[in-house]
Amino acid sequence: MFNEEIRKDIVKVLSGEWAERYQQENKRGLGSAESLLRNPQSGLNFVLGNAFARAGGEQAGYGDIAVQAFDRSLNANGGYDKLMQINDAPAITWSSFVQICNEKQVGINSKINEGVVKGLVKLAQNSVNLNPFEYLGSKVVEDTVGTFMLLRNILGIGDKVASFITRDIVTILGLEERIVSGHQILLQPVDRWIHGISSSLWNNLGERAPTWLIALTVVTKCREYGFSPARFNQGAWMYGSSTIVDTKKIPQGLSNLAASLT
Repeated sequence: MFNEEIRKDIVKVLSGEWAERYQQENKRGLGSAESLLRNPQSGLNFVLGNAFARAGGEQAGYGDIAVQAFDRSLNANGGYDKLMQINDAPAITWSSFVQICNEKQVGINSKINEGVVKGLVKLAQNSVNLNPFEYLGSKVVEDTVGTFMLLRNILGIGDKVASFITRDIVTILGLEERIVSGHQILLQPVDRWIHGISSSLWNNLGERAPTWLIALTVVTKCREYGFSPARFNQGAWMYGSSTIVDTKKIPQGLSNLAASLT
C-alpha cells in the first residue's frame, strides 16, 4: 500500500507529534516523573488508574473507581502509610471499590476486577518506599521481563495491560534506550489500533497476525528507521483513536496522513 519512504514518514510523524499529543494529554511526559517517584500514593494511583485499559474496563470507568476506592480507604484508615501497614489493605480497598460501583450503578465484575485491585495494593505494600511506580521503574532496565511478569501475574491483568503500564513507565522515566532490544516487544501493547495500523503499513502482516509478530515488526522497523518503537505505539494509538475513529477506515486514515506530509 505504501512504499518504504512513505512508511518511514508516517512512522516519523506518529512517533513524533502524535506521541507528544498522547503524552501531553495523558501526563506521560518526562515532567510527570518527579511527582510519581516522590509521592507513593501518586505512584499507586498511576498503576491503579491504568490497570483496566481493556475491553469494557475503560468504558466502565474502573480505573477512576479504583483510585477513588483507594482514596476512600486511606481516608478511613489514617492515611497512606497507615493503610499500607494493614495486612487487609487489599481487601479494604476492594470493599471500597464494590461500594463505589454500587453507588454509581456500575457492574462490579469481581471475577476480573477483584484480583486487579487487591493485587496492585499488595504490590504497593511489597514495593520499596511503598511506591509501585518507583519499584517497577527501578527494575525495568535490568529485568524487563521480570517487571512485565510482576504485572502479568496479577489476576485480571493480561499481556496488553502489562505492556501498556510497562511502556508508559519506561517513557515517563526516559529509559527506552536502555532496554535490551530483544525485550522491547514487551513495551508494545497491541490493541485494534496498533494491529490495524501496523497491518496497513507493513504488507507482510495480515488481519490474523499474532500480537507478538505485530510487536516484533513495530520494534524492528522503527529501529531500522531510527525512531522510538514505544513512542510509535503511543502515537499510533492516539492518531487512530482520535482521528480515524473507525478501524475500518485505517487504510484511508493513513493515506490521508501520508498526503498531508507531502
